[in-house]
Amino acid sequence: MKILIDADLLCEQGVISAETAALLKSHARRDIGGNAINILVAFGSIAVAAGLVGLMASAGFSLMANIVLAALFGMIAIGVGWLTLKFHEENWGLLGRIWMVIGALVLAASGGLFGLSPLDACILAAVIFTGTGIVAQSGLLIALVPLTLEAALGGSTGYWIGCYEISIRSPTLTILVFAALAFGVWRLALLLPRSGERMALIFVLISLVLVNMGFWIGSLFGDDFNFRTDSLKDGINTSSFMLPTVAFVIVWAVSLLLTGLWAARRGYRRLVNLVAVFGAIEFYTQWYERLGAEPLSMVAGGVSAIVFGYALWRYNRY
Repeated sequence: MKILIDADLLCEQGVISAETAALLKSHARRDIGGNAINILVAFGSIAVAAGLVGLMASAGFSLMANIVLAALFGMIAIGVGWLTLKFHEENWGLLGRIWMVIGALVLAASGGLFGLSPLDACILAAVIFTGTGIVAQSGLLIALVPLTLEAALGGSTGYWIGCYEISIRSPTLTILVFAALAFGVWRLALLLPRSGERMALIFVLISLVLVNMGFWIGSLFGDDFNFRTDSLKDGINTSSFMLPTVAFVIVWAVSLLLTGLWAARRGYRRLVNLVAVFGAIEFYTQWYERLGAEPLSMVAGGVSAIVFGYALWRYNRY
């Protein structure tokens, strides 16, 4: 479990020695540098994999040839990366992980090219990302697993000039599925060694992001359930049930409050930060949806947020 401390303050208070403070700061700098490297490698690997798939598709081969080439390249890249990790991890470990990540991405793309249904292709990709991510200890691949599963539920992303889109087709289903997955994997993480725990907690964090996205979409548009029944007498009948936006608003607010208090007591800093971000999104979304983004309502909303933040600071301090 990661916790946030002020090494200099603890040193001034006599809680730790100057040598211990210097050691802690040295580890922190190394961890920050590692995070920066991982982010660069992740973006680079995704770009390389996408480019390779694009090159194969534009090479003039038949669709089946492209599928075979993508699958072979993916499996070979994963195998080469695994051998590199197994026999030369100390000197070439990062390179081996990069090869495995690129291979997993290309192999998953080959499943989509094969003409599988969107559901089957997403499940196959999730399996590939999970297996390769565990072996390669890749947080990127593990983070892609819940995103891929959300795509199986109908979610999607889109981009056009200067604008990104995130679409969640079934907010209620997304909330229920990923809340259950997050809880189950979190319980599993408590039983795993340090490396496995880190991978599991990445999955939990991304799943909770999707849970909150489901609440956000539901709080704006509600959720429409369509039911279809076949009858020999009347033919096909359809009926619908609309889950109102207010239900999502109330349950989301209560969930954020309870989760935030629980995470603060347990010292889960990342979860507290996640709750704070989506708590602000929930507050301002509902505030401005109902009062409008007028100057006076913006001032009132800002003052309310500051007062609430100050109250939390006082509570956390004492």
